[in-house]
Amino acid sequence: MTDHFDMLLVQLESSDIQQRSQAIFELQPDKISDERVIPYLVNILCTEPDLNIVEDATWVLVRYGTDAIPALLKAMTHDNALARHNIVHALGKIADRQAVPALKVATQDTDSTVRQKAVYALGQIGDADAIDTLILKLDDPVQDIRWTAREALETFGKIALPQLIQAFTMESPQVRELSASLLGDIADSSSVDALIK
Repeated sequence: MTDHFDMLLVQLESSDIQQRSQAIFELQPDKISDERVIPYLVNILCTEPDLNIVEDATWVLVRYGTDAIPALLKAMTHDNALARHNIVHALGKIADRQAVPALKVATQDTDSTVRQKAVYALGQIGDADAIDTLILKLDDPVQDIRWTAREALETFGKIALPQLIQAFTMESPQVRELSASLLGDIADSSSVDALIK
């Protein structure tokens, strides 16, 4: 097993994209079942220039599930914005609530693509602890992020009603406008009084 593992690690460094991709798929848990694989796959998300290889590594990390989360969280502070984006993407795919605190922080990232991916990932996970953070992102300076936050909040449905009603007291007109729009889509009678006011 060790010889095979070491051989695959060498193959991951190949200049041939097909060789790298093949090695990644050989590192699936149902083929090798060795958690030593996880840091190598996370490193691929942080350093690999080829998008297809990044997606291959993400797919395998998702198959490791929650076992991959500690290594992914450790990489969340990577200097490279693309690396952070890829890490956040993988956490969203795994969709485990352990990642929610780190993803909430990532919604404040200096890079807009990381912020947007973090907002989207919080919607994928669907943990109610993220609702207040998502409401704040209705005021992000980037329009696409505001709309991603709106879409993420819509997935919570009636669970988000109290916070959306409370959002009418916020200073930002964008937050108030999008909150009203969401309440209209959720269409629950408990929001009527707030909408009238």
